Amino acid sequence: MKPKPDNLYFDATDLKCPLLFVKTKQWIKRLEPNGRLQLKVNNRDGNENIKKYLDKLGLAYTVSESVTSHYVFWITAKEQ
Repeated sequence: MKPKPDNLYFDATDLKCPLLFVKTKQWIKRLEPNGRLQLKVNNRDGNENIKKYLDKLGLAYTVSESVTSHYVFWITAKEQ
């Protein structure tokens, strides 16, 4: 049985677009098959852009919004 890949964490709460989007893409590329990335953002426009990008890639994700307007994504890489 293959060991479970480690989860990655990226706190992007201080980043604005386009840097937020560029850095998020870099973190997604680091994901191993079946790996997960927890991404934390507080930028509403960036949140929408990230959702569109993840949909375009066909990646599974969940997103939740906290009371403080932070968005937390859990992004799961595809199997190989």
